Amino acid sequence: MEKPEPLWEFPELERLHARLEAEYELRDRARALDAKLDLLSRSCETLIGLVQARRSLRVEWYVVFLIVAELCLSIFALDRRARPGAGPCGRGRLDPGQG
Repeated sequence: MEKPEPLWEFPELERLHARLEAEYELRDRARALDAKLDLLSRSCETLIGLVQARRSLRVEWYVVFLIVAELCLSIFALDRRARPGAGPCGRGRLDPGQG
């Protein structure tokens, strides 16, 4: 633990600081605080990782949906080319002379 700024300016306060540090267990409290902050930091990193994973999974599903939609449109276009006489409802075109 670093010395506070006033101890550099007033070295006679160093003994008082040492006694207060021992009485209030500042080193132990600082270690406990560091451990809690480390745990909090790791928890935040884990949470951020989960959020990013969820977002990337959603994007992957969007890509899958777009691929399936493109396949459906391609199959529909191939089907229409295979049957040139088919109209929009699957019926043959009416010949103007048949009407």
